[in-house]
Amino acid sequence: MEDSQSFKIFIFEIIVNIVLIALFIINLICISKVMKYSNNKELSKEKINECLSSSYTSTTSKRKLFSYFKEEYYICECLNDIYYEKCSFNQINNGCIIKKNKKLIRFLKLKKENEMIKEECDNYINLFSQSGAIKTFNFEINKIYKFSKTLFIINIIGSFISILMIFFVLLNAAFIVCCDIKSCVSCSAIFVIMVETIGKFIIFILHLVYFVLLARSHRIEKYKDFKNFSNCENINKSIYEENYTFLILLEKNYSKMYLFNTIILFITGLSFCYRTYLGIKKEN
Repeated sequence: MEDSQSFKIFIFEIIVNIVLIALFIINLICISKVMKYSNNKELSKEKINECLSSSYTSTTSKRKLFSYFKEEYYICECLNDIYYEKCSFNQINNGCIIKKNKKLIRFLKLKKENEMIKEECDNYINLFSQSGAIKTFNFEINKIYKFSKTLFIINIIGSFISILMIFFVLLNAAFIVCCDIKSCVSCSAIFVIMVETIGKFIIFILHLVYFVLLARSHRIEKYKDFKNFSNCENINKSIYEENYTFLILLEKNYSKMYLFNTIILFITGLSFCYRTYLGIKKEN
């Protein structure tokens, strides 16, 4: 029974650490790209001016479109005919139904999420023309670079510990199966416990702390405003997105890195709890 329990622990350790090594490698690639794109500086004044449209066009039509975004906007539905107004008394008597124009409301909500009205565009355009997108939309790229660099080091150490764990688990299993050298088994077991319990716990805490700090430095609302700003009529969208490609790629790779870090932290915490449970069960 004891040998069966030990075998389960060995197999569990090997599988978990192989998965973690694979995740660490993928995550390191994503973190390196985040470091690369967050290490960029603001554009020159000339590049910023290139993003501005040569002529300013009023966005009155957009403002007028949003003015219809009201809950009291109704349509009159009479069989297959739709009238974009409230039903008259006679129409209601003839079976017509007063309905809110939900389709239009959903459409306007979507446009409001992806476009800025004139006041918002005007507010940002002055800041952008003076300072560029990084300062205007409060991208904390210096902090993102700093914390991602620390996470890069932590992930390297984590992958190294996982490799050591696999080596010593296999070595421990070889001693038990082939040699039955109890002293060597005890020494390797103590080392595994120290590395796995103490080392991985410290790395887990550091990983979690810097991951939270990185997440606090990155706010999705900043990126949404940055993207929506390109739809303002006083911005040349193609040049704007071309010049600020590094911010677009930063967001893309940050999303991947966020996912992989979350999975690594989850698996590490779960494996630690499960391994503790197996250890207690074996002792009992």
